[in-house]
Amino acid sequence: MTDSQTWLVTVLEQMGLAATVAPWAQGFEIVTNNPQDSELLLAEQAQTLDALQAVLNVAFASDTYQLLEHNGYRQQRLTALQTLLDTAVAAVRQNRSPYKLPPLPASERRYLHTLAEAFGDLDTSSEGKDPQRYLVIKPRES
Repeated sequence: MTDSQTWLVTVLEQMGLAATVAPWAQGFEIVTNNPQDSELLLAEQAQTLDALQAVLNVAFASDTYQLLEHNGYRQQRLTALQTLLDTAVAAVRQNRSPYKLPPLPASERRYLHTLAEAFGDLDTSSEGKDPQRYLVIKPRES
C-alpha cells in the first residue's frame, strides 16, 4: 500500500466510514458497503469526495494529479466533462469566438485545462471567483 493510500484509509476511518481504498487507473477507488457512507461522499455534487481528493493531492504532491472514484461517480463526471469539452471545442472552431463553460470545481477545471492542451489551436483560462469560477476556451492568438 502506498503512503497516500494509507493516509486516505486513515482519514476515512477517522471520518467514521467503513471503506477500503483500491488503486484505480487515475488514482484510487473508495469502496463502501454502507449506503450512508456513499451518501456522505457523494452529497452536494460530491463535495466530500472532491475535498478528500484536493487534500490528498496537496499532501502528496506529485506530477500526476490523483483522482478519487466512488461508485462510478468520477468516471461519469469525466465522461460528461469530455462531452462538454468536445461541444465547446466544436463551437469555438466553428464561430472563432470564446466559449464559456458553466461554473466548475477547481479539480474539474484543471482536468479540462489538461485535456485542452492537446488542441494546439485553442487556449483556456479560468475566470470568475469561486464558487462561480468557470473555464473559457478561445481560439489561440497568432
